[in-house]
Order: sequence, then C-alpha cells, then structure tokens
Amino acid sequence: MPPKGSHLSAETLKKMSIASSNRSAETRKKLSIAHSNPSAETLKKMSIASSNRSAETLKKMSIAHSNPSAETRKKLSIASSKAIQEGRIPTYPKGCGRWFTDRLGRKMYLRSSWELAYAKWLDYQGFTWKYQHKRFLDLDGIHHKLPDFYVDEFDTYVEIKPLYRIQEASDLKRLLELIYHEKLLILTEMDFSEKGEFIESNCMHKLWVR
Repeated sequence: MPPKGSHLSAETLKKMSIASSNRSAETRKKLSIAHSNPSAETLKKMSIASSNRSAETLKKMSIAHSNPSAETRKKLSIASSKAIQEGRIPTYPKGCGRWFTDRLGRKMYLRSSWELAYAKWLDYQGFTWKYQHKRFLDLDGIHHKLPDFYVDEFDTYVEIKPLYRIQEASDLKRLLELIYHEKLLILTEMDFSEKGEFIESNCMHKLWVR
C-alpha cells in the first residue's frame, strides 16, 4: 500500500484495474468465500481488534450512535420521508399496515387499517390528497413532525391517532396552527366503524365546527 498522501500514477491505476478484472472465476470464488465465511483465526483477530478499542473510542462511538447531530437527524428524516412517499419502506414493523395503490397509481405503505380506510374514502370521493408529504420542524429545532395526510379540497392536514395517543396529535395540531398557520384535523378510532370503515359524517362535522 502506498504511503498516506501519495498519489498513484495513471499507469499504475490502469495496471491494478486490469489485474483486478482479469482474476479467474476460481480466484473470485475463493475471495467471495473468504469474505462471506472468514476462518476462525480471522474472526479471532477481528474480535481482539474490537475488544481492544480504547474507552475513549467506545465512548465516542456510543455518543455518535445515541446522540446524532442535528444535521445527521435532518438527513435521516428527509431520507426516511422520501422512502415512505416512494413506497420503498414501511414506517411501522411488518404486519402493522398495508400497501396501497391509489387511483393515480401511487404506491405507498399505510401504517394502519384506519389510514387505509381513510385513503380509500378519499380516493372514492375523488379528492386530491397526499400522504406524509411535508415535514414541520418541531419547537426543539431538531425533530420534525410529519402529518399523515393533506387534503387539497379541505386545505387541511389530517392526523390519525388512537385515543390513548391523543396528546401527540394535540401537540401536532398546536404546532401547525400556532407556528405554521396550517389547519389539522384529528381522527381517532371513534371516526371508524367496527368493521374499520371510515365514518364520513364525523369528518364533515369536525371540518365545519373547527
């Protein structure tokens, strides 16, 4: 390996590239096996190297993992939101929600049967809506809030929460209305029938009395 800070010539890089691409199938197979199934000796060396980390190094790793910077949290939040919108990952553990393709062909993972019922109702009514499309910076300046739905015709965000988590929804409503001057409608299990269907009259009543 060349000394730190040194630069390999274009000719040397070319030779390394050719040598790498010319490896036989047998060589590539051996390298793959060695990588995926390291020997006991290799595992022992890796274990020793890991256990010999200084207390200072372990402390730094622990802090970085448990308390990421505001910038890191922001990047993770943006990446997560984008993945949810594109239907690439669910936000809740597998089995808690359902995949859904709306009338416009958008595929998304809805986190509960209530969200699914509400999305189906919006589609049936022909409303223009978005799922988790906008993040709002919380008062701590670090975390973000992500309402479940936005309905264009209502010009309103919608958050669906069970009654035992109503305080979270109330905090979100207060944030949106006082800081961002946006409207938020809160729906709970009381807005869905025993069969899990959305009760339209409840929603309309809440919209008119807000």
